[in-house]
Amino acid sequence: MRTENLRALLAEAVGTFALVFAGCGAIMVDAKTHQLGHVGVAITFGLVIMFGIYAVGHISGAHFNPGVTFAFAVSRHFPWSRALGYWGAQLVGALAAAALLRASLGNVASVGATLPSGSQGQAFLWELILTFFLMFVIMSVATDTRAVGEAAAIAIGGTLGPRCDVRRPDHRRVDEPGALDRPGPRLGRPACALALHRGAARRRRAWRPRLSVRPWRAATVSNVLFVCVANSGRSVLAERLFRRLAGDRHEARSAGSAPGTHAHPVVLEALREVGIDASDHVPHRLDDDDVRWADVVVATCDDACPVIPGKRYVNWHLPDPKGRLLDEVRELRDEIESRVERLVTELDHDAHPNRPVT
Repeated sequence: MRTENLRALLAEAVGTFALVFAGCGAIMVDAKTHQLGHVGVAITFGLVIMFGIYAVGHISGAHFNPGVTFAFAVSRHFPWSRALGYWGAQLVGALAAAALLRASLGNVASVGATLPSGSQGQAFLWELILTFFLMFVIMSVATDTRAVGEAAAIAIGGTLGPRCDVRRPDHRRVDEPGALDRPGPRLGRPACALALHRGAARRRRAWRPRLSVRPWRAATVSNVLFVCVANSGRSVLAERLFRRLAGDRHEARSAGSAPGTHAHPVVLEALREVGIDASDHVPHRLDDDDVRWADVVVATCDDACPVIPGKRYVNWHLPDPKGRLLDEVRELRDEIESRVERLVTELDHDAHPNRPVT
């Protein structure tokens, strides 16, 4: 297993541990002291999610929940081949946190768990609605290049916090045991059944699933990183076409997880036909500097492509030009050019939202 994969799994385990330990621990502490209240616990969940995304989003994408990993995999923003490892890391982190809470605080408040009150149908409806809003926000900010990357942690943490604070006007939580049966004001015991995800970051990544936290800045230039495995074909086409179309408005690089020795000759010929000389290209290994530099990561290959967690992650699923005829590579070049044009248009619009599109 590669070092970056191990780092991602460790980041998922640590992030999930923090979420369960802080969130469920707050519930247990409140059950003993009655000092935090449901608002305090909700804030704890929101803040620990923000911490997790900012701290390890650039490493693993900050999924922290099997449901989030599943959603990214289904939407093809995360490879299925890595999902099982993420699920295992999340399970280990959650179990370790729960075991530590149980050992240190005892069997208080069901170790931070909550049970539905009222009918099963009512509990299912509330979970369905609240989970929809949470996943809607996560998928929106983690998979769309037009979303504001630096606000991802705030948006997701801000959504999770109120989700943990759903309550009735009598100050009881709707999912607190007996809340629907016993009237009267009382600080109920809050809980949150769903932990959280990329992640952009993925980086989005993107990531990865990529879920990205870049510094808030006024600059209008976006850094776009095109990645594939060998950095000899698709990413080279995309990088060179992007540079020509974007000019000095945006910057581009390309890299690969297992770079080859040179660009494919047929790719160089296809670029030469449209006036682009890429003979100076040397395949480059994807490294941490590339990830930190990028605002948007475009994977130009299929699920074999590296996933950049914690970044705004776009996956184009393009065929490999290696071994193909020049006519086929021409078609691929034209397809990439059309996608690059759309990407440049989006980035220009994001940089100047009030400028009319021509």
